[in-house]
Amino acid sequence: MRTPLPFAAKRALSLVLFAGMLGAVSVADAREYSIFIDIVDSDQLRELYYEGVLPEDEFDILLTLIENPIDLNRSGAEDVFQLPGIDAGLASAIVEERILNGPFSLLPDLVSRVEGVDWRLLETIRPFVQVRPTEGAAIPLKAEMGFITFKQFRAVQPITTEDYAARSHSPGQLGYDKWPNFAIGANATVMGFLDFGFAGTAQEGLWNATYDPHSRDVAGAYGTPVFRPYMLFGRVRRQVGRARIDVLAGSYQLNFGEGLVMNTLGGRKRVGHSVPTRLSVERSDNRFREWDGLLGGVGRVIAPLSGGAELDVSVFGSLRNYDQYVGFVKVAGGQVFDPAADNGLDTPRTWVSGSRIAYQTLPNLFRVGVLGGNATFRINKRTHLGVTGYVGLIDRTVMNGVEDDNELLLKRRWPVKKNFGSVGLNGRVGFGLLEISGEYALSVGDQVGQGMILFVEVEPAWGRFIFTARHYDVKFANPFAKAQATPRVIAGLRTRGEQGLRFKAVIEPIKQIGARVSFDVNRSVLLDVWDIETKGSFRGRPLDWLMLEVLTTYANQNLEVNGRQHVYSGSLSVNDLIEYNLAEDLDDTSLNRAGERLSLAFGARADHKKIGAINVRYTRTWTDFGKTYQVGNSGSCDEDFLQGHSLRVWGNVKPTKTTTVTSSFKIQNQDVSGNKSPSSSDDTGPHGFNGYVALSQKVGDKLTLRLRGGLGKRLPNAPSPCDFDDDDVFFEPVAYDPTPYNLRWFGDFLFQMRLKF
Repeated sequence: MRTPLPFAAKRALSLVLFAGMLGAVSVADAREYSIFIDIVDSDQLRELYYEGVLPEDEFDILLTLIENPIDLNRSGAEDVFQLPGIDAGLASAIVEERILNGPFSLLPDLVSRVEGVDWRLLETIRPFVQVRPTEGAAIPLKAEMGFITFKQFRAVQPITTEDYAARSHSPGQLGYDKWPNFAIGANATVMGFLDFGFAGTAQEGLWNATYDPHSRDVAGAYGTPVFRPYMLFGRVRRQVGRARIDVLAGSYQLNFGEGLVMNTLGGRKRVGHSVPTRLSVERSDNRFREWDGLLGGVGRVIAPLSGGAELDVSVFGSLRNYDQYVGFVKVAGGQVFDPAADNGLDTPRTWVSGSRIAYQTLPNLFRVGVLGGNATFRINKRTHLGVTGYVGLIDRTVMNGVEDDNELLLKRRWPVKKNFGSVGLNGRVGFGLLEISGEYALSVGDQVGQGMILFVEVEPAWGRFIFTARHYDVKFANPFAKAQATPRVIAGLRTRGEQGLRFKAVIEPIKQIGARVSFDVNRSVLLDVWDIETKGSFRGRPLDWLMLEVLTTYANQNLEVNGRQHVYSGSLSVNDLIEYNLAEDLDDTSLNRAGERLSLAFGARADHKKIGAINVRYTRTWTDFGKTYQVGNSGSCDEDFLQGHSLRVWGNVKPTKTTTVTSSFKIQNQDVSGNKSPSSSDDTGPHGFNGYVALSQKVGDKLTLRLRGGLGKRLPNAPSPCDFDDDDVFFEPVAYDPTPYNLRWFGDFLFQMRLKF
């Protein structure tokens, strides 16, 4: 039974805590987000980000909170302050109430116990928080269940009489890919200290695959498994004396330091191990993107030391099979090759029922075992020193028929040698408005490589400034590394052979005005060429309900080095320049700039917390794509930037407190001149439109339903005479006779249910 504190003691303690917590979050008056946040899961959050409504830095913060919800019974005011709608004073009030009058038993306790928290704010923060009971608290069973099904509809390019037997065809062309995809998951908390959950999918794909070493082909069956669990976990968290014990078995994610040594899928910037506490299955193209984390176990002990410091020790192990997209697999025939080099190796052909099938993922292709640990000495939440290391073993003979570990070369992520590992030292120190963090790591595998990343962050009341420096030599090849400072992917290794500097700034002098700027310069260590990318945006609120914005990006990057991994998928290379007979007009420095892109966007958004919001954005782009155009009536062609534009309209309306209708429409044309532009991975293509309508309905406090339908079409994009010749205009009449597949309709359907009990 808790004994209440005397009033005088309460008042004195309250003043001390309040002053201390305000000091902790004094870096800003409130965490202002660009829009009113009203979502229930990460799918809707990603939707806002992909629509361009939510900036990248705000998306990262909110996604971190969804994947690793804040525990209101254990978090400090600086963590609570990250929640949408929570300012510094309210964050301090929530923590102060918990300390003075005991932990919260249920989330709705906030409404009755904390002044300033109403039911609408509670619904806003619900996806980002949890209330875990403290030792001795009696909490009933808490559980949540989710279900998602979706299907994409698209025209299929017909198989023609000119197609030969060994030509690859898509699943749709071969009569597959007809059934909708399903995902289901659930998690529960028993007695406040035991968590368990699972998630899995049923979707069409390749399975029961077998490799033939003689023909070097893969043969398999294509179908829909009844149910394939891809995540299953159980977790126990207990207080033993003064120490906290956390043991997990099954699927999990890891994140230590800045991610140079160990950062599996997910985890974000939270330190330690984690699992999705809600069903959140990412969709990629027409499939669910399945789990890519670890499978095994992890144990963690947090032991308090004198002076408020603590020692945090984790030990982890994993052993699981991995799938691999067939395009990232090469036939090595028992030879050892460098995955970063172009060795001219063929991709294994994949056959289903006598037909060659493309765009497939090979199931259970290899197995990876990992054993490692982390030890962190933490002085406080802003100052720590940690060391992380692991050893790994990869077995490439898992698939039936593969007997040699070097029979198949994995071009993405994984080393060539059987044994590999990494070790690193990370640290963080914070005082006042300044915070410095970094990590140094060694990778051991094909070769010994080193990587380093440094962050310097300053967060005054009117903005945030982040400076990053990074260096990864050409031998750094850690498959579990994920450095937040670099998006480059070379041979699948997330960081390899580069040096770079990045500066990001968010400036918000007053609530009505804000600007975001980022500048990134990257140098290839091996080829000594430089890439530059800048982004900037300015947002202003002339009225409380109206926001105006201007956004721009500029990239000057070497496509000969980065190839199709480049951020805007350019294709102009040195070979292209020679083909266009322009090489003699260019010096070596201009060859280092083999691609350039500029975009300029204007947007306006009107929002009302109770009624809804509408967002309109127009974007114009200029891309160095080696496009040719006719020069007047001269009968010759010249090169120019490929110009395009797009218009996006997104909005939602709330007819009732529990109903939200969201809609989006986009029309784009990558080439406003009418030339035949390059193909696009986007369904809309070089010229087309798409849109969707979604209905979200809450039923009481337990059930949320979401229904979404989308529709789009590719539009005619007639070629120019210069598309048929390099230097001279093709004088024959240009006939454009698009096929139904060129002008295809496409669509999708999604249903989602979330139930709490």
